[in-house]
Amino acid sequence: MKSLLRSAIYLALGIVTALSASARSNLSLTVIVDYFDVLSSGNFETARLMWTPEAQERAGRFDIEYTGIPLKIDCVSPIVQDLAVMTNYMMPAAKNVESLPGDRYFRLHYSQVIDDQLVEHFYYTRADGDWQWFCYPQDYYAEDWPIVQSRYFRVHVHPDRQEFIHQAVLEEADRLVEGLAGTLHLSGDDLRRIEDKKIEFFYCSSDQGVATITGQATRGVLDKASNDIISASFPHLHELVHLLVNIKLQRLPLYTLPVVAEGVAVAYGGRWGKNAEALMDLGVFLHREKLIELDSILTLQGFQAHTGADIAYPMVGVFAFFLIDRMGQDNFLDLYLALSGDFKTLSALTTEQVQETIAGAAGVGDWEELKAEFERYIDQNLITRAAALPGRVARGRGVVSGERFSVDRNGEWFGCVFAGAGEEPVKGSLLFSHDKRLDGKPSVLFTEQFDDRRPFEGYRYAVRFDENEAGLYDYATNRLLAKYIWGISPSEEYFDRESRTIAVKFRRDLVDGRMPARGDCVLLPE
Repeated sequence: MKSLLRSAIYLALGIVTALSASARSNLSLTVIVDYFDVLSSGNFETARLMWTPEAQERAGRFDIEYTGIPLKIDCVSPIVQDLAVMTNYMMPAAKNVESLPGDRYFRLHYSQVIDDQLVEHFYYTRADGDWQWFCYPQDYYAEDWPIVQSRYFRVHVHPDRQEFIHQAVLEEADRLVEGLAGTLHLSGDDLRRIEDKKIEFFYCSSDQGVATITGQATRGVLDKASNDIISASFPHLHELVHLLVNIKLQRLPLYTLPVVAEGVAVAYGGRWGKNAEALMDLGVFLHREKLIELDSILTLQGFQAHTGADIAYPMVGVFAFFLIDRMGQDNFLDLYLALSGDFKTLSALTTEQVQETIAGAAGVGDWEELKAEFERYIDQNLITRAAALPGRVARGRGVVSGERFSVDRNGEWFGCVFAGAGEEPVKGSLLFSHDKRLDGKPSVLFTEQFDDRRPFEGYRYAVRFDENEAGLYDYATNRLLAKYIWGISPSEEYFDRESRTIAVKFRRDLVDGRMPARGDCVLLPE
């Protein structure tokens, strides 16, 4: 029935059969002109039906609605985002039409100068028989990629990344979804819907692959129109948090100030392959050393001015963590919505307006009072909750020892002591917690760290150390879990030059209580 309706719509719009590549390119131009006509007339249901059935399903998969946006399936388009204004700038509908290899897909370049601003957008169409439908760029670029499913994901895997998607990775990704769902208090129905419908994930071979699909130079992105995650890392918790927050809220504006949107994504999901705890430690350092001022990144423009140096994200992560801890998650999400809106509205907000909104939501007299409380919170809570610290474990109990290393533990920490060999630099990797699921399987992170110098032997975790820093890594989820850096937090407890030993400790909960054990660890000097 729907197929007949779509056919009738296209016939009514005067779309004709076209067989040659040239004729199909002309047809693409006709399709976008007709699409803009339908949009300007306010017939959004007809406009939605001009997209492929797959795009329609994905756009509506989790029942997310963006307020003020008439057509979610095309919500990333500047035409749809500001339709009242853009109606006057719909011709020419496309600057050019490009037939993509295979002559089945076409890319249409919309470009107009509006109020001295260049506005651009790319539309994609797909020819099916006599018709052309709008589709998403990932549908073209990943059309032939293998697809692997898990409990919560449908992963479109670039062939260059296929070997890195295996059972252990998928199982851990599913476990992380469940953990985040619990943290965000998603309902059982929400989690069952995710399990039933799946999170569509496009696992690209590189950052350049992400940029080719999305037009953004980034490690990964949540495409709000389709609900797809497009990324060069899997499962990319940061973007996953963005999606799960939207599923939690269901109805929200399209844009949210980064101080809370990126803040919660960092606080719960980390960024750049670094765990949230690792970025919390970095954010505390950036704040205490006054390398970035919280007030300077409250507005949209202020945040964007600092993103080039990548120092804004850890800072807003720490602040969001503070607000969630102080206000409770439900009240924080109310603030999230209060700092959401259309792009023009958010761009016009001043620092003082954002300060007033946050202070009011927190129930304090003014911004300065809340900032003073934030300072105390860092000193009393976050400093003592660091994920990695220099020095030995207090009142520790021996776990394992070997040539040039030993491991102790207490209730909260496990600590490692590494000794150098003669005058050689103290440097190496302690691999531990063998996971049978990883046997014979490669790890993206391990490959990046060791190249072809040695095979991956299935150890889940590693402490990698030298005289300047030590990091805790997870080779199943390909994340840095925690790191101590001497240059950020100098301590004589870390490296003893006289005895040529390194002492560092990590929170046990980061590795779910697993630690180096006799017969289940190996030290690799470098």
